[in-house]
Amino acid sequence: MFACLARIHAALRCRDWFAASQVATAAWLLAGVVAAAPGDFDTTYGMAGVVTVPVDQLGLYLQRSSVALQSNGSLVIANRCFRGSIDGICLYRISHGGDFDTTFGESGIAFFASGGQGTSTTDVAVAADDALFVATDCSDAGRSEFCLVKFTPDGLVDGTFARQGAARISVSSGSHRAAAVRVDPRDRLVIVGDCDRVGHPLAFRDFCAARVLADGTLDSAFATDGVLSANTTYVHDNKVMDLTVDSEANLVALSQCRANQVSVPCLYKFDSLGRPDSTFGRDGIFEQPMSLGDFITDAYAMAPAADRGYYYTSECAAPDGKAFCVVKLLASGTFDESFAHGGVARIGISTFDLRGAARPNKVFFDAVAQKITVGGICYVRVEGSYYAQDLCLARFLSDGRTDSTYGSGGRVTHTLQLNVNEFAFMFVERLEKLTVAFVCSRYGFFTNPSFCLARLKGGPYDASSCAYNIDADAEVAGGDGVLAVRYLLGLRGAALTAGAVGPNPGRSNAEIETYLADLLAQGKLDADGDGQSLAMTDGLLILRAMLGLTGDALTAGAVNTAHPNARNAQQILTWIESTHGVACLP
Repeated sequence: MFACLARIHAALRCRDWFAASQVATAAWLLAGVVAAAPGDFDTTYGMAGVVTVPVDQLGLYLQRSSVALQSNGSLVIANRCFRGSIDGICLYRISHGGDFDTTFGESGIAFFASGGQGTSTTDVAVAADDALFVATDCSDAGRSEFCLVKFTPDGLVDGTFARQGAARISVSSGSHRAAAVRVDPRDRLVIVGDCDRVGHPLAFRDFCAARVLADGTLDSAFATDGVLSANTTYVHDNKVMDLTVDSEANLVALSQCRANQVSVPCLYKFDSLGRPDSTFGRDGIFEQPMSLGDFITDAYAMAPAADRGYYYTSECAAPDGKAFCVVKLLASGTFDESFAHGGVARIGISTFDLRGAARPNKVFFDAVAQKITVGGICYVRVEGSYYAQDLCLARFLSDGRTDSTYGSGGRVTHTLQLNVNEFAFMFVERLEKLTVAFVCSRYGFFTNPSFCLARLKGGPYDASSCAYNIDADAEVAGGDGVLAVRYLLGLRGAALTAGAVGPNPGRSNAEIETYLADLLAQGKLDADGDGQSLAMTDGLLILRAMLGLTGDALTAGAVNTAHPNARNAQQILTWIESTHGVACLP
């Protein structure tokens, strides 16, 4: 394909229009272009869809990371870290385009010395004004408390919040482990986790929560003086995993707990005043039936459903290995029998072996597309002497059926030249594109760690939504790019369309000419942004982009680099997608 494209370029320089058009057509036919499928990497992002931030070179140690999205599309990553001998929390920011933001914090890093024990999840939430709140634990004399730290939108500790930027919260006299923080509809902060039950012979941990006002003080209107703890005779020993707060400030938390001595997923629901919601489950608690204990094991993440119910994810058994499971509950805290099979959707991810696993770390419900996406880590291959961990995703329809248009039968596995150590974040943005974030390493678990972000294609997309579907047939193909090149070369009539039009075009030859003339007049063929539309530059760029080329293979010899505002490869792809439609790129 590259040799063919080189011949196209040579022919263009010789101004051999007819030869150029024929070689371009041959390149298209030989390219074997396959349209990108939903779940494939989005080549307009980073390097072929992936951005790697070598945070080990920034003096950070990655542990229990979390990610939040600011209003401009930037991602803020928070994790426990060590600066020299000081234990604390670190934040850094990646722009929507995948660039490390050196204007954030101090030279790109925000730091707070928490004195934590290094065992707590570090969770970050974004307020309406883009301020950042991080939940972790702070230690004092061997005992840890909840710790809530506020940063300005640009990564400076906000000294006006609580005491010098941090609120320390004790729910009980035992040690605390923070799990999650959310901003409620009234800009209050809800933090949840688990606390040691002091004096209990089995060292059980209770569910604990607190609500904090905007100034960092406890909200006395919530539960008892702003804090609550929960345990019952039938549900105890919690490991809190996730939290959601609804539009009425009710909170629902997912926990891995013990019910009748069996470890099962549990959900706690409290109203806006911190009282157990008696309409949910049993006294405000849903505990997964023990009959599912061998089938559905550890709980990982939850998300609200459109009908005020809830989804939660779990690793579960499949006939030939391990699976991602999604459980759907109604608002009453009972199984939604209309969802998949009795409220449980399952898709096989990895095969059985002694170290195989499928960890569905995050779940996201896209209310627009009415689809549920699950992302996490799976063990599916061996590299040398250790089991490598891959990036695995699955997508379900709103009724629990697997989405057959996504990857292979509803699931996607990306085997990277990296080990996926920890899956931290997942967000579906416009056009169903999926951004995921994870800790990664090249040579083994937490060896030379980096933070990785990837963006995946959504869809499938209708070909008619692409302005470069020039012949208006059922697919966007290289032939449309060939038409653009030929038109810019000045070819018209049969010389323009011969061999380049699909089998069932929606436009006649005359209509194709008129359509291209309109694109030219509107500047929509100026791919490099230099103010002119030329075959040797813009035409080649459009054709190459539609053949799936990226980076230097897209731009080499085809960009007017002398122009001060000429677009680079990623900008060209982004321009095509935003101006002409996401369906234009393979």
